[in-house]
Amino acid sequence: MTILFIIPVFVFIMLLLLCRGGLRESAVKALIGMFVFIAVTTEVLSVCNLLNFSALLVLWLAFGIALLVVLLMRDNYSSGAGFSEFWRNTKFWDKIYLGIILLITGLTLITALLYPPNNFDSMTYHMTRVAAWAQNGNVEFFPTANIRQLFQMPLAEFGILHLQILTGSDLFANLVQWSSFVISIVLASLIAKELGCKMRGQMVSAVIAATLPMMLLQSSSTQNDLVVTVFCLAFAYYLLKLRGELRWDYGFFCSASCGLALLTKGSAYIFIASLGIVLGLAMIIHARKFSRKLERTGILILILAGALILNLGHYQRNYNLYGHPLSTEGQRYLNQRHTPVALVSNIVRNSALHWGVPATPVREYMKKGLKLILGNELNNPDTTWQGYEFDIPFTINEDTAGNLPQFWLIVFVLILLPFSRIENKKLVYWYIASIICGCLLFCLLLKWQIWGSRLHTTLFLLSIPVLGMLVSYYRKWFKYLDVVIIALLLIYSLPFLLLNTTRPLVPYRAESWCRMGRNDLYFGVHNGMRKDYRTAMDIIESAGPGQVGLVTGGNDWEYPIWMLCGKESGKQSPEFRHVNVNNISGILQKPFYCPEYIIVTAGGNSEAAKGYKAVYESKNITVFKR
Repeated sequence: MTILFIIPVFVFIMLLLLCRGGLRESAVKALIGMFVFIAVTTEVLSVCNLLNFSALLVLWLAFGIALLVVLLMRDNYSSGAGFSEFWRNTKFWDKIYLGIILLITGLTLITALLYPPNNFDSMTYHMTRVAAWAQNGNVEFFPTANIRQLFQMPLAEFGILHLQILTGSDLFANLVQWSSFVISIVLASLIAKELGCKMRGQMVSAVIAATLPMMLLQSSSTQNDLVVTVFCLAFAYYLLKLRGELRWDYGFFCSASCGLALLTKGSAYIFIASLGIVLGLAMIIHARKFSRKLERTGILILILAGALILNLGHYQRNYNLYGHPLSTEGQRYLNQRHTPVALVSNIVRNSALHWGVPATPVREYMKKGLKLILGNELNNPDTTWQGYEFDIPFTINEDTAGNLPQFWLIVFVLILLPFSRIENKKLVYWYIASIICGCLLFCLLLKWQIWGSRLHTTLFLLSIPVLGMLVSYYRKWFKYLDVVIIALLLIYSLPFLLLNTTRPLVPYRAESWCRMGRNDLYFGVHNGMRKDYRTAMDIIESAGPGQVGLVTGGNDWEYPIWMLCGKESGKQSPEFRHVNVNNISGILQKPFYCPEYIIVTAGGNSEAAKGYKAVYESKNITVFKR
């Protein structure tokens, strides 16, 4: 399978880099290097309309062969200790923790491979934009009813696009998030090391990261919260490294991770700004001579410039359509008031997303208590996502799950830290200040959302190395403190690991991997939608039209239309184009486009099919023929 050309590339990069930094840092650099390759090649091929199997296969083969040649020319590519030596020098509990991490990553990998993409956002825009790019041969904007398919940052989907074109399916689409999950765990341990943790603290940090509920749930999905998290973590890590030693490779990977984070998700601008300003300031202050301060300031400017260059392609597409490099769609995410009261309200409400417990009466008492405290601010439309009211959810779903135990661990750490005599306390304070700055900016700028806990994943992962440090420190008084904490976290994480409501590994419900075919799993619990879509696409498949028009709502399930048509019969899929688009992307529509068939989903306007005859009608989807 063509994915076997991608895996060696990752291994070759690791081997080339293994001589400096060890296995963990080599894995981080390999992931960054691969995504830089993906981002650059996607933009270059897109300009030439060459995003196709042949071009991508040649590029990945050439990249892999070039790396192999360089690798074979090197006399020595590994100065680090081998795995056998590492295992001999590792203590018993560290081996247990490593085993837990391997078990968790293994089970999440199995889940990622068993299930197709079936998250709500994936069905509406993440995977749909991938299918459209593959059809068009480029990543240029196109007319669509779901404008998120255009202006949202595209890096995670670029990675999926390469896998999808090379394999001819979405079998490995979930691996983009899963690989980010694994390297995020690695980075949590590396940041802990940089803050002064010994191996025990590094392993504790890694296990706490691996048991984070939102991480477990998203690791088998095609969302992008873990992808942006891994690059924000890498940015923080290399800023910490640069503070101690100025090296060109640290600067390159710092700039690359910054650019990749910004190219993945809009929330990265908040987290990157807080990390860059605070840790960058610490880096400048750390230099004693004025000339060294100027040198470090220049390096930070170059890092930012390199990051922005990596985003030029997407900036240009947004500017061409919106007249702004970041589009104008982001305004709806921003608070309309920035008062101290609004800030406090958002801090409390965002924190409450992680207070959820299974007992509904307890959650109701919490809501009533917050209503007494916040009053009208609880659901103030100026700071609350339109159409939603405040809630404290408890779910095992990647959209709204909270991180209850880790949240309270972080609170205790902030309380105990001033009383702890840890090493590198000044550096730890700078690091915590960057995280707090990110929290404040997040709550100041963005409206409260019921699914906001997804966006908090980056902040939790950044905080976890400090947790590992403090847990290790207080082992002086209670020898097995870390063992107890990790045992409790592991028990709490089991439902999120095994009973994901969207992709359960344990088949406790009918909509699971061993009771349904892969095509049915796209829909999960949406039984009515599954039947309607499959019937509609059987009609299109049997007719075999060359072109099909799409009329959808702004948030309708579209990806199954692309995947179900022509896949089972072996026929070539038709060309899908959105018609009757009323948003700003409507200016990109082809004039006088008159397809043979038009598909209208539940949120679409059937008036667009005027002059066509309905050949199949249902609640969720209707097929019209000219």
